[in-house]
Amino acid sequence: MTALLSMGATFVSCSKTDLYDEASAETAQKAEYEKAFVNQFGEVDPDQSWDFTQPTAQAQAPEATTRFGILNWLEPIWREYGRYNANLYAHAATDFEEVKAYAEGNDVPVVAWPYDYAEIKLHPFYSKGSSSLSAYCFGIVYWGVLLTNFNVMQVSNLGTGWHSLITPVPGLSRRNVDVYYQVNTTLLSNNDDFKWVVAGFDIGFLKANARQCALTKCKQFVVNNHTYVALDCNGDGEYTDLICWVEDLSPAKRYMVEDLGAKGDFDFNDIVFDVVRKQGKNNANKYECIVRAMGGKIDFTIQLGNNKPWVKSEHWDCTQMYNTTDIDFNGEYGRFDVENWVPENNDVKVIVKTKNGVFGLPFPKKGEVPFMVATTVEKDWTKEKVNVNEINWFGAIENDGTIQVNN
Repeated sequence: MTALLSMGATFVSCSKTDLYDEASAETAQKAEYEKAFVNQFGEVDPDQSWDFTQPTAQAQAPEATTRFGILNWLEPIWREYGRYNANLYAHAATDFEEVKAYAEGNDVPVVAWPYDYAEIKLHPFYSKGSSSLSAYCFGIVYWGVLLTNFNVMQVSNLGTGWHSLITPVPGLSRRNVDVYYQVNTTLLSNNDDFKWVVAGFDIGFLKANARQCALTKCKQFVVNNHTYVALDCNGDGEYTDLICWVEDLSPAKRYMVEDLGAKGDFDFNDIVFDVVRKQGKNNANKYECIVRAMGGKIDFTIQLGNNKPWVKSEHWDCTQMYNTTDIDFNGEYGRFDVENWVPENNDVKVIVKTKNGVFGLPFPKKGEVPFMVATTVEKDWTKEKVNVNEINWFGAIENDGTIQVNN
């Protein structure tokens, strides 16, 4: 018994020592990182938030409406906003040639319409007219409302050839649409009667006589960080009838992480992952996580709320880096569902396994030195060994990190 007690005391002692050493190692390594961060960026303001995402537009409170005295449906939100300030939308001109090539070419596949249930701003930018139709439109139908009365975006008085709908693009004529729309259909995911529609028609006829088609497919592509959707409004298989720049207002965040696995850089690309609203019917308020880049050479776990964790080593070689040298900003290295996600709470934690131990890196509070920040999903991460040059860099869309780090 004396021997067993002695062994037990020895085991407990060793366990306490191990735990203490691991805690000390974590404290020391984090302190070293924090000191280097302050040397790089200066003292952190106590009010500095590390969530750089812009608040989404607050949708008006939906009202349940009784239709036909039988069912209660929630209406979509469709708001029209007045004339463009061309100076704020200069990319309508600078993006045009590449947009045209994508819309007319075969390099971009036709995909399912990705915004069935979404909160977006739609900016009509371009249209290619035809000899038989003088107008195109698209919008949403619910409760079986006729085409003459549905929420609609219309482009009319078109001739043949390309037109700019927003700003004078060199060589293009300007046509009569210079407004944009904010649309929220997220509350309609349980409404079987709701659908997006497109139509092409001659302006001399009523829209009710137009050929109305369900909008189920489009081309979607990105030019200079601007997402565009190209539509076929008359069923001829050409996705050049109406092209819109899309701003996705659905709650979405990109998390950029430093993983403590290396010293001397602040490229914040060791772990990059997005949390975005999940598309598809009956997915209102559901999210998914997409792993975009892994610039570190250590194992890690992504933990979002109480959801099942995602572990790098279960899917990839944890000693390798991915998507930080030759970068594909649309690349995916993992995708998993996220339940009960509240974007404002930033309930996220990354657990990294370094040579000094296993460390937990939660989303930082205001004024703390960050191991992780949240940006908009439009924000590109830097290439490997390219430093983030200032704190406000995270809040700007332009990827202006140019400083090469020398270890």
